[in-house]
Amino acid sequence: MKVQVLNLPDETQLPIRPCRIDRTWMQQHQGRTPYKCNPMTVANGYGWEIVSPSTFTFIWDGSAGQSEVSGVSIRTKDINPVLPKHHFGNGVITWSTGFVLRTEFPYAMFVTAPVNTMFHNVTPLSGIVETYWMPFTFTLNWKINAPGIPTTVNQGDVLAQFFPVQIDVFDDMELEITSMKNAEPEFQHNFYHWTKHRRNTLNQQGDPSGHYIRGEVPGTTYQADNRYTKIRVPWPT
Repeated sequence: MKVQVLNLPDETQLPIRPCRIDRTWMQQHQGRTPYKCNPMTVANGYGWEIVSPSTFTFIWDGSAGQSEVSGVSIRTKDINPVLPKHHFGNGVITWSTGFVLRTEFPYAMFVTAPVNTMFHNVTPLSGIVETYWMPFTFTLNWKINAPGIPTTVNQGDVLAQFFPVQIDVFDDMELEITSMKNAEPEFQHNFYHWTKHRRNTLNQQGDPSGHYIRGEVPGTTYQADNRYTKIRVPWPT
C-alpha cells in the first residue's frame, strides 16, 4: 500500500517523521525499565509523527463559544512561526497540517496524540480520517484543560501521531465473551504456564528472561509465529 502526502502550495507543511519510541518519562524511570514493555514500545513507534516547527507559549482566558477568536493568547520569539489558531473557541487550538493524506480503500488514518506521552494542561484530540476518499486536508486539535495556565510547545515537540487503520474491519467481526474453560486445551495449557511464570517473577520489572520478546511460554514448547518486536516505518521519500 502507498500513502501519499500531498503538500499544499503556499502553505507551510508541518514536519513528518517516523515515530520514535523514546519518551522522557521512560528515560527518567529507574533502569529505563518501561522500555522492557514491548507492547508499549511498539505502540510508541507505530506510524508517523507530526512535529512543531516553532516554539511558543499559549494561555486560555476561559472564553467559551465558537465566536470567540481572542480567547487564547500566543507568545513566541520565533521569526515566521507556525502557530495554531483558535477558531473553534472554548479553549480548542487548531493547526493546519499544510498537506493532504491519501490512502487506498479500505485504509483510513487514525490521528491521535503521541501515545504514552503526558501533556501539561492540554488534551490532544483524536480522529479517524477517511483518507481513501477525502480531497481535502485535516486539522490537528488540542483542548486546553484549564484557563489561566501558561503552556509551552517547543520546536520539535510531537503534536500528533498517525497510522493506517482498516476502516471496514468491524463489518464481519464478532465479539464473543466466554469462559477460559471453553478455549482450546493447548491455549489453556499455555495460559496457565505463563501465569505461573509471571507470579514467580512478579517482583522483577519487565520480562528479565526474555520469553515475551522471543514469543515463548515458559515450561512449554510453544513458539509464536509472526512476532513484531519492532516496527520499521518508512521515511517520507
